[in-house]
Amino acid sequence: MFQSSSTIAIYNSLINTDRKMSIIRKPAWLFAALFVILLLTSCAFGFEILSNQTARTYGDSIDPFLLFEELRGRRVITGGWADYANSGQGVSYADPAYPIIINDALFPDPIAKFEAFVDALGRQDQHVFIIVSGDIDLSRGRITDAPGHVRGLTDVPPYGPSSPFVRMFDISSSNTTIIGINNARIMFGGLQIDGRQNIIIRNLTFWDARDTRRRPGLDHLRITGDGTIGIWIDHCKFSSGLSNHRAGGDWHDTLLNIPGGEVTVSWNEFTNANEVLLVGSGNSGEFSRRASEDELLQLRSRRRVTLHHNYFHSVRYRMPRTRGTQMHIYNNFFTNIWWHVMSPGLNAHFVVQNNYFDPVRYNALFRLPWNNAVHWAYRTAGAVVWYSGNVGEPLSWRANAHAGLVTNPAPKPWNPLNFYSYDLTDDVQSLRALIPARAGPTLGTVEDFLTNFRD
Repeated sequence: MFQSSSTIAIYNSLINTDRKMSIIRKPAWLFAALFVILLLTSCAFGFEILSNQTARTYGDSIDPFLLFEELRGRRVITGGWADYANSGQGVSYADPAYPIIINDALFPDPIAKFEAFVDALGRQDQHVFIIVSGDIDLSRGRITDAPGHVRGLTDVPPYGPSSPFVRMFDISSSNTTIIGINNARIMFGGLQIDGRQNIIIRNLTFWDARDTRRRPGLDHLRITGDGTIGIWIDHCKFSSGLSNHRAGGDWHDTLLNIPGGEVTVSWNEFTNANEVLLVGSGNSGEFSRRASEDELLQLRSRRRVTLHHNYFHSVRYRMPRTRGTQMHIYNNFFTNIWWHVMSPGLNAHFVVQNNYFDPVRYNALFRLPWNNAVHWAYRTAGAVVWYSGNVGEPLSWRANAHAGLVTNPAPKPWNPLNFYSYDLTDDVQSLRALIPARAGPTLGTVEDFLTNFRD
């Protein structure tokens, strides 16, 4: 959408004038004139109000327009598989003419704010840069934080049972950046990235993608589809809200689900959930027959995921549960785990380095699931796990006798340095303090975002 720089200047000038004059001294005709000027420029240039003055007036800690100018078009290093995208060029922030800013000042009505956000997700532009402030309620007021409270979801299309993703919204364009400021939360629903490239999501909270007990819940974020490469999820928080999962709680699905893609997941917080992170497809599809080594390698190349500097706490299991993947897990902190941590399944090749594991229930850091229907496949396509430098070793195993698990082979099943660069934290003990302090949506100033640049 074309937007005139003169239009932005007019708006900023009006805001500054507005601040210098008291409301009492302004005649009514002046307000009308200002409104007409804004309306006309909006029609002429497709104007969106994108002013740093708006954010400062309403208390945001970050100037969104300044943040956009500092980040737009910059290439980044993610320390993971996203850096391998685009022939090794990695990912970069979107670079449109102007950002789309969604905050309570511009959209005081929650429904209008929801509609503006969904409209932004649906843009078919070459580049989309969205800055979100405050809460986005994807249930349109039909869910609250109260456990079990779901109102009218089956009453109004498209929120009826006919769709399995009743509150799951696609990011429509490649080259999309979504940044959260001012405690931004995506609530009571989820986002999906399907077959897109060069997507950056930072500093958001994904909160309570709950559904009724009549059907399963939603993924908070789902990354899937052939050709989904260059995805960076950084400094976000994923939580099932206030539900008590130890007591059964409400229905939720996975916090983060990655059926396919080349993805870096870094500096995120995962908490209060049963199923945390799923990578891969079901057993009945890809692994319903014996596959050749070339086929197995091709399947693994469809899911390449790096987890680093993430904070997993007060969760049950699946960090991650995988099938058919090349998984790199380094410098993460796991604590208060209710069952087990990692579940490498069929054709999953793990490299696990320098993580800190607090005591885990059953002391099962790795657990391979029982699956009688396909247990024979593990003999030729079992999991391979190479690990070193972790605190929490020696590891204990609770594995199916037919699992075909191989641990610490020589050499590694694959070498991350052949695809991207990364830095290991040698002082693994320091992760206990470092990760809780810095993981999650902790980017509170423009300067906090100005990292990871390639140039």
